[in-house]
Order: sequence, then C-alpha cells, then structure tokens
Amino acid sequence: MRTPNSIEQNNPWVLRKIGLICTVCLSLGLVSCGTSEKITDLLDDTSLLYQPTIIQGDIITQTQLSQLQLGMTRRQVRALIGPPALQDSFHTKRWDYIYTLGAGSRPTDKRSLTLYFADNRLTRMEGGMGATPSQQPTAPKPQVLKVPDWPK
Repeated sequence: MRTPNSIEQNNPWVLRKIGLICTVCLSLGLVSCGTSEKITDLLDDTSLLYQPTIIQGDIITQTQLSQLQLGMTRRQVRALIGPPALQDSFHTKRWDYIYTLGAGSRPTDKRSLTLYFADNRLTRMEGGMGATPSQQPTAPKPQVLKVPDWPK
C-alpha cells in the first residue's frame, strides 16, 4: 500500500492545480505563435518603439544609371555600379541589384535593377533604381542642445 506524501496530505488539489496551470500556459503559448506577427505589427504602428531607418542593398545614383550602356562588358558594369547583390549560380547571365529603405520592419521604398548579359556583354536592363540626390538616404544630423549652467 502506498503512503501519501506530505504535499498530497496538506492539499490534494496541488498536483491538479499545477497540471492546470501548465496546460493553460502551453495553450497560450501555442495560440500566441499565430498572433505574434499581429502583435509586432501593432507595436510598429505605435511610437513606443524606436524604429531606426534601415537601408539595405545597392545605392545606384541616376548619373551611374545614365552611364550604363548596352554592349558594356561585365567588368565595365562592375566597375561602374559595383558587384550585384544577387548573383544566382543557375542564372549566370543575370545580375540583380536590390535596394530597400524603411523605418522599422516595414520597407517603404523598394527598387530593383536586373541586368542581362549574353557573350559577356550587357544586352538588356529591367527596372530602375536611379535615385536622384534628393532621394538618396542621408543619415540624420545629430542635434546639439545647449543647456544653461546650473545657478549656484
């Protein structure tokens, strides 16, 4: 015959309460997996979180884009606008340049440029990402505050 331990003698519902708490926590954890994106979207809309400006990809100016001409070699294109952001090993005749700008987790400006090569020469261009100097992202200027001296 089994003798009850001290926990069961003091309160027989303790084990059931622990099981119920674990079940509720597990259920809430599984439910929150589906709503975590909604929660982050809700937090992105508020001003509670700091949202830095995030710049990703290649910045190609309008002057660089205007200098790009059909018939240029891969080496000339690479010297003019740099290496591509995406270079697929299955599509070696295609170079992709991608640029995104946004605050927080939501990019507001998306641009892409796709270059096609045949016989090591530029044959076709799709998309456009030539940013004018006014559209080019700049780092925010630091603000200097003048604080008066503490009166003695």
